[in-house]
Formats: sequence, structure tokens, C-alpha cells
Amino acid sequence: MEIENILSYDTIKLVLTKHQIPGIDFTSHIKQYIEVDQAHSNDERVRGTIRNFSVIATQKCIRVEGSVAKFVHGNNFRGVTLSEMEQTLQTLSSILHLPLDQAILSRVDIGCNLKVDHFPELYFDYLGTLPKFSRRVYADSSLYYENRTCTMVFYDKVKEEVMRNPLFSGGWGFENVIRYEVRLVRAGVRSLLKSEPHPTGASLCNPTFYQALYANAADLYASIVKINSNPLSFLFEDVGNATDFLDRCVCYANRHIDLEGELKRRFRNREQASPNDVAKHYQLRRRIKKALARAGEFCRTQKLEQELDQKIRQVFQAPA
Repeated sequence: MEIENILSYDTIKLVLTKHQIPGIDFTSHIKQYIEVDQAHSNDERVRGTIRNFSVIATQKCIRVEGSVAKFVHGNNFRGVTLSEMEQTLQTLSSILHLPLDQAILSRVDIGCNLKVDHFPELYFDYLGTLPKFSRRVYADSSLYYENRTCTMVFYDKVKEEVMRNPLFSGGWGFENVIRYEVRLVRAGVRSLLKSEPHPTGASLCNPTFYQALYANAADLYASIVKINSNPLSFLFEDVGNATDFLDRCVCYANRHIDLEGELKRRFRNREQASPNDVAKHYQLRRRIKKALARAGEFCRTQKLEQELDQKIRQVFQAPA
């Protein structure tokens, strides 16, 4: 299977309220059109599914949530076009006998898949802080940037697929895929376009709204502080020998501690003097200087950072 290197709709959440359709009993209406989850349904709340979409109805509203990509293709390795988005909305509306184009859009995810040369978690070392977001790494295979209205996530797509489907096991001809997603909840969705402060299901089919999502995802990635100066961010094959590794450690430690200054203080404050102390002090200082002289070699933009940046740029340079 080919991976489409485009940003595409994934999970959406639509909410239709009693205010929008007065006089309807959502719980009674919905039972005949969905596969009802009897264990989690009662007279006041009905829960069920339409394929991969979950549907929850109460007396006040109905919520429909699921992945458009998985609805269309069965997975989100492939993207969906705006026409496929429109067809999905029409299909769900037809099944539910409800105008989902009028429903409030309270969540929208947009994402892409990046086929990379190495394990996805190795790339996370180069993605640092993002202003106004909390950065978290989960289980070494997912990197999250989160705030109240938006979540940006990078994760190992193949690992996620194997966990969901143990028979998958990388069976589509690729091993290393980073999934990049931007997930917006209602306040984040509403902030996208001043001209459309109350997005609905119909907004998903609007090219201008999609372009706003596209631009937002590009801006968020560009705002991440890249960690291209960490001497301990490296591939194993980049280390020629033990000296290379130890020199990297010296360069890293010197970012947090003045190694020469610390060594000098300990030399001056030694408790027992020895005839060879001066020579040892000189040799140690010389060795530190030699390692630090290689800082430029270790702290330049690394291969993995260059690769990730290039592939992200290709996504955002493609026609949106």
C-alpha cells in the first residue's frame, strides 16, 4: 500500500441539539437507525454505532464521532478528498435521517503519514518545546503537545496498527511511519476562521475551511523549537568508537556544568597533595578542551532532523 503524503481529515465530532431540531426525541429516533449498545443504553441515553462512528443520543442532543478516513478506506493510511468528506456527511445524514451538515463541529482532526528511515521515536529527540503547549512523551512511541483547545501528536503509526490488529505486523510493505496529527476541539475549531465563527458539518466540505486547518497545522509544526544542538541526539552508527561517545558526553555535560571550572576548583581544594597533581590537572584540562573542540561536529543539524523537516515540508508544499 502506498502512503499518501497529504494532510487529510481524520476524526470529526458533530453535535446536533434540540435547539436546532425542536420537537424531536433523539433517543427514540436514533434506535431504529444504529446498532444499539444495549449494555450502555437506557431510556435517557442511547449509545451505538454506524460502522466505525459512535453515536450517542440524549434528550438534549445527539453526538456523532469517528474517523472519516477509516469510514471511507477502512484505515487512515490513506487520506480523503473534500468530495469524499462531503459524501461521508451525506451518507451519515441519510442513515440517521438527520441534517448533519447543520450540526455543530466540536472536534476535527487533520493528519498525515510520513514514511521515515528509522524508528519514529528517534525523531522525537529533535522536537523540543512549543510555546503555550505542554510537551509529553508516552510509552516512548508518542509525542504530544497539548493545551486546552488543541493537541498535536507524533506517533509510531505501525506500532499503533499492530496493537489494534496483531495480524498486521507491518504487512503493507513498510516498517517506520510517523503519524502527524493536529486535533482541535470546539474552541480551537471556532478560532480558525473569523468569517466562520460557528463551524458546522457543512464547513468540512468548504475549501476555505480546509485551507485554514492546513495553514494552522503548518504553523504549529514551524513553531516547535527544534533541538539540533544536543550532542547526545545521535544514531548508533554515527559513533565511531568509545572516544566519540565520551566526547559527546563531555560536550553535553559542559552545557550544564562548567567542567574546566569545576576541575580547577577541585584541584585547588584537594585534601592531599601529590607530586603528579599538576601534570594530571593539565592532562585532564587538555582532554576536556579537546572534547569541547568537537562540539560543532556533534551539534550541527543532524540527519534525522533534516529528514523529518524535509518530509514535513513536502506535505505542506503539496497542493492543499
